[in-house]
Amino acid sequence: MTQKSKVKNSDKNQQMLIIGGIVAVVVILFGAVLFLANPSGKTLDYNNTYAERTDDGAFILGNPEAPITVVAWEDFLCPHCQNYQPTIKRFIEDYVLTGQARFEFRMLPISNQSGFIFSLVECAAVVEDDPSAFWPAHDAMFNLASTNGANLDGGDFADEIGVSYGAMLDCASEVNQYETDRQLAGQFGDAISGTPAVAWRLNNGDIRLDIINRQPTYEDLAGLVEVFGR
Repeated sequence: MTQKSKVKNSDKNQQMLIIGGIVAVVVILFGAVLFLANPSGKTLDYNNTYAERTDDGAFILGNPEAPITVVAWEDFLCPHCQNYQPTIKRFIEDYVLTGQARFEFRMLPISNQSGFIFSLVECAAVVEDDPSAFWPAHDAMFNLASTNGANLDGGDFADEIGVSYGAMLDCASEVNQYETDRQLAGQFGDAISGTPAVAWRLNNGDIRLDIINRQPTYEDLAGLVEVFGR
Protein backbone atom coordinates (compact mmCIF):
# COMPACT_ATOMS: atom_id res chain seq x y z
CA MET A 1 0.00 0.00 0.00
CA THR A 2 1.35 3.41 -0.94
CA GLN A 3 1.71 6.26 1.56
CA LYS A 4 -1.02 8.14 -0.30
CA SER A 5 -3.45 5.20 0.11
CA LYS A 6 -2.64 4.99 3.81
CA VAL A 7 -3.48 8.67 4.27
CA LYS A 8 -6.78 8.26 2.44
CA ASN A 9 -7.74 5.25 4.58
CA SER A 10 -6.77 7.12 7.73
CA ASP A 11 -8.94 10.09 6.73
CA LYS A 12 -11.83 7.75 5.97
CA ASN A 13 -11.52 6.03 9.35
CA GLN A 14 -11.51 9.39 11.11
CA GLN A 15 -14.63 10.43 9.21
CA MET A 16 -16.37 7.19 10.19
CA LEU A 17 -15.44 7.73 13.85
CA ILE A 18 -16.77 11.29 13.73
CA ILE A 19 -20.01 10.18 12.08
CA GLY A 20 -20.38 7.36 14.60
CA GLY A 21 -19.84 9.78 17.45
CA ILE A 22 -22.45 12.18 16.08
CA VAL A 23 -24.97 9.36 15.69
CA ALA A 24 -24.34 8.20 19.27
CA VAL A 25 -24.86 11.74 20.61
CA VAL A 26 -28.10 12.09 18.62
CA VAL A 27 -29.41 8.78 19.98
CA ILE A 28 -28.59 9.78 23.56
CA LEU A 29 -30.20 13.21 23.15
CA PHE A 30 -33.29 11.68 21.53
CA GLY A 31 -33.66 9.26 24.44
CA ALA A 32 -33.28 12.11 26.92
CA VAL A 33 -35.95 14.13 25.12
CA LEU A 34 -38.35 11.20 25.21
CA PHE A 35 -37.72 10.71 28.91
CA LEU A 36 -38.23 14.37 29.73
CA ALA A 37 -41.38 14.48 27.63
CA ASN A 38 -42.75 11.38 29.34
CA PRO A 39 -40.85 10.71 32.58
CA SER A 40 -43.46 8.25 33.85
CA GLY A 41 -43.30 6.00 30.81
CA LYS A 42 -41.67 2.89 32.30
CA THR A 43 -43.94 -0.15 32.20
CA LEU A 44 -44.15 -2.40 35.25
CA ASP A 45 -45.50 -5.95 35.34
CA TYR A 46 -48.13 -6.22 38.07
CA ASN A 47 -49.40 -9.67 37.09
CA ASN A 48 -47.93 -11.56 40.03
CA THR A 49 -48.47 -8.91 42.70
CA TYR A 50 -51.37 -8.87 45.15
CA ALA A 51 -53.72 -5.90 44.80
CA GLU A 52 -56.78 -4.88 46.80
CA ARG A 53 -58.68 -1.87 48.13
CA THR A 54 -58.49 -0.64 51.69
CA ASP A 55 -61.53 -0.51 53.96
CA ASP A 56 -62.18 3.05 52.79
CA GLY A 57 -61.62 2.20 49.12
CA ALA A 58 -58.05 3.28 48.39
CA PHE A 59 -56.06 1.18 45.95
CA ILE A 60 -53.16 -0.69 47.48
CA LEU A 61 -50.53 -2.92 45.90
CA GLY A 62 -48.24 -5.52 47.41
CA ASN A 63 -47.84 -8.28 49.94
CA PRO A 64 -50.38 -7.83 52.80
CA GLU A 65 -47.75 -9.12 55.24
CA ALA A 66 -45.15 -6.52 54.27
CA PRO A 67 -44.35 -4.30 57.27
CA ILE A 68 -43.94 -1.00 55.37
CA THR A 69 -46.63 0.72 53.32
CA VAL A 70 -45.79 3.90 51.41
CA VAL A 71 -48.84 6.12 51.01
CA ALA A 72 -48.85 8.72 48.23
CA TRP A 73 -51.42 11.41 47.48
CA GLU A 74 -51.04 12.33 43.82
CA ASP A 75 -52.88 13.86 40.86
CA PHE A 76 -52.41 12.59 37.32
CA LEU A 77 -52.55 16.18 36.03
CA CYS A 78 -49.92 17.44 38.47
CA PRO A 79 -46.57 18.04 36.68
CA HIS A 80 -44.67 17.45 39.93
CA CYS A 81 -46.40 14.08 40.31
CA GLN A 82 -45.55 13.18 36.73
CA ASN A 83 -41.90 14.04 37.36
CA TYR A 84 -41.98 12.03 40.59
CA GLN A 85 -43.11 8.83 38.88
CA PRO A 86 -39.61 7.46 38.21
CA THR A 87 -38.99 7.54 41.97
CA ILE A 88 -42.30 5.84 42.75
CA LYS A 89 -41.86 3.24 40.02
CA ARG A 90 -38.34 2.41 41.09
CA PHE A 91 -39.54 1.87 44.65
CA ILE A 92 -42.45 -0.29 43.46
CA GLU A 93 -40.19 -2.34 41.22
CA ASP A 94 -37.50 -2.91 43.86
CA TYR A 95 -39.60 -3.30 47.00
CA VAL A 96 -43.31 -3.75 46.24
CA LEU A 97 -43.14 -6.22 43.37
CA THR A 98 -40.61 -8.22 45.39
CA GLY A 99 -42.94 -8.51 48.38
CA GLN A 100 -40.96 -6.32 50.79
CA ALA A 101 -43.33 -3.33 50.93
CA ARG A 102 -46.75 -2.07 49.86
CA PHE A 103 -47.82 1.02 47.93
CA GLU A 104 -51.10 2.83 48.65
CA PHE A 105 -52.35 5.34 46.09
CA ARG A 106 -54.49 8.24 47.28
CA MET A 107 -56.15 10.83 45.07
CA LEU A 108 -55.90 14.56 45.73
CA PRO A 109 -57.46 16.79 43.04
CA ILE A 110 -55.57 19.93 42.03
CA SER A 111 -58.03 21.15 39.38
CA ASN A 112 -61.68 20.96 38.40
CA GLN A 113 -60.87 18.34 35.77
CA SER A 114 -58.99 16.10 38.19
CA GLY A 115 -62.09 14.46 39.68
CA PHE A 116 -63.23 13.17 36.29
CA ILE A 117 -59.75 11.83 35.51
CA PHE A 118 -59.61 10.07 38.88
CA SER A 119 -63.02 8.53 38.27
CA LEU A 120 -61.95 7.14 34.90
CA VAL A 121 -58.94 5.42 36.42
CA GLU A 122 -61.01 4.09 39.34
CA CYS A 123 -63.55 2.78 36.84
CA ALA A 124 -60.85 0.78 35.07
CA ALA A 125 -60.94 -1.45 38.15
CA VAL A 126 -64.68 -1.18 38.77
CA VAL A 127 -65.69 -2.13 35.22
CA GLU A 128 -63.32 -5.10 35.30
CA ASP A 129 -64.39 -5.93 38.89
CA ASP A 130 -60.72 -6.40 39.68
CA PRO A 131 -58.59 -4.08 41.88
CA SER A 132 -55.45 -5.23 40.08
CA ALA A 133 -56.75 -3.59 36.88
CA PHE A 134 -56.22 -0.23 38.54
CA TRP A 135 -52.43 -0.34 38.35
CA PRO A 136 -51.88 -0.65 34.57
CA ALA A 137 -54.59 2.00 34.22
CA HIS A 138 -52.74 4.19 36.75
CA ASP A 139 -49.56 3.98 34.65
CA ALA A 140 -51.42 4.52 31.38
CA MET A 141 -53.11 7.68 32.69
CA PHE A 142 -49.85 9.10 33.98
CA ASN A 143 -48.28 8.45 30.58
CA LEU A 144 -51.13 10.16 28.73
CA ALA A 145 -51.25 13.07 31.17
CA SER A 146 -47.49 13.57 30.90
CA THR A 147 -47.85 13.86 27.13
CA ASN A 148 -51.18 15.68 26.75
CA GLY A 149 -51.65 17.52 30.05
CA ALA A 150 -55.17 18.74 30.73
CA ASN A 151 -56.06 18.13 27.05
CA LEU A 152 -55.96 14.34 27.35
CA ASP A 153 -58.88 12.48 25.86
CA GLY A 154 -60.79 9.94 27.96
CA GLY A 155 -61.46 7.94 24.83
CA ASP A 156 -57.72 7.60 24.24
CA PHE A 157 -57.33 6.34 27.80
CA ALA A 158 -60.09 3.76 27.31
CA ASP A 159 -58.46 2.58 24.09
CA GLU A 160 -55.09 2.38 25.81
CA ILE A 161 -56.34 0.02 28.53
CA GLY A 162 -58.84 -1.86 26.36
CA VAL A 163 -62.04 -0.92 28.22
CA SER A 164 -65.25 0.42 26.71
CA TYR A 165 -65.33 4.19 27.06
CA GLY A 166 -69.11 4.11 27.32
CA ALA A 167 -68.92 1.69 30.25
CA MET A 168 -66.32 3.89 31.90
CA LEU A 169 -68.47 7.00 31.49
CA ASP A 170 -71.45 5.21 33.03
CA CYS A 171 -69.26 4.14 35.93
CA ALA A 172 -67.61 7.56 36.36
CA SER A 173 -70.86 9.14 37.47
CA GLU A 174 -71.14 6.60 40.29
CA VAL A 175 -67.67 6.63 41.88
CA ASN A 176 -65.95 9.23 44.04
CA GLN A 177 -62.93 7.69 45.74
CA TYR A 178 -61.11 10.96 45.21
CA GLU A 179 -63.52 12.63 47.63
CA THR A 180 -62.73 10.06 50.32
CA ASP A 181 -59.01 10.51 49.76
CA ARG A 182 -59.30 14.30 49.79
CA GLN A 183 -61.14 14.20 53.10
CA LEU A 184 -58.46 11.97 54.57
CA ALA A 185 -55.76 14.39 53.40
CA GLY A 186 -57.70 17.22 55.03
CA GLN A 187 -57.26 15.57 58.42
CA PHE A 188 -53.54 16.35 58.19
CA GLY A 189 -53.95 20.04 57.40
CA ASP A 190 -51.10 21.72 55.56
CA ALA A 191 -48.93 18.60 55.80
CA ILE A 192 -50.98 17.00 52.99
CA SER A 193 -52.18 20.00 51.03
CA GLY A 194 -50.36 19.60 47.71
CA THR A 195 -49.16 16.84 45.46
CA PRO A 196 -47.20 14.69 45.55
CA ALA A 197 -47.39 14.14 49.31
CA VAL A 198 -46.01 10.93 50.78
CA ALA A 199 -46.61 9.30 54.16
CA TRP A 200 -46.20 5.76 55.44
CA ARG A 201 -47.61 3.02 57.63
CA LEU A 202 -45.86 0.48 59.83
CA ASN A 203 -47.48 -2.97 60.05
CA ASN A 204 -50.66 -1.64 58.41
CA GLY A 205 -51.12 0.83 61.25
CA ASP A 206 -52.08 4.50 61.20
CA ILE A 207 -50.66 6.89 58.63
CA ARG A 208 -47.40 8.47 59.79
CA LEU A 209 -45.82 11.73 58.66
CA ASP A 210 -42.54 11.41 60.54
CA ILE A 211 -39.11 10.19 59.37
CA ILE A 212 -39.53 11.14 55.68
CA ASN A 213 -40.23 14.36 53.81
CA ARG A 214 -43.48 14.81 51.94
CA GLN A 215 -41.60 14.19 48.67
CA PRO A 216 -38.93 11.69 49.69
CA THR A 217 -36.15 10.46 47.48
CA TYR A 218 -35.86 6.84 46.43
CA GLU A 219 -33.16 6.43 49.05
CA ASP A 220 -35.51 7.76 51.73
CA LEU A 221 -38.21 5.27 50.75
CA ALA A 222 -35.75 2.41 50.54
CA GLY A 223 -34.45 3.40 53.96
CA LEU A 224 -37.90 2.90 55.48
CA VAL A 225 -37.87 -0.70 54.36
CA GLU A 226 -34.25 -1.32 55.25
CA VAL A 227 -34.55 0.16 58.76
CA PHE A 228 -38.13 -0.56 59.85
CA GLY A 229 -39.10 -3.44 57.61
CA ARG A 230 -36.64 -6.10 58.67
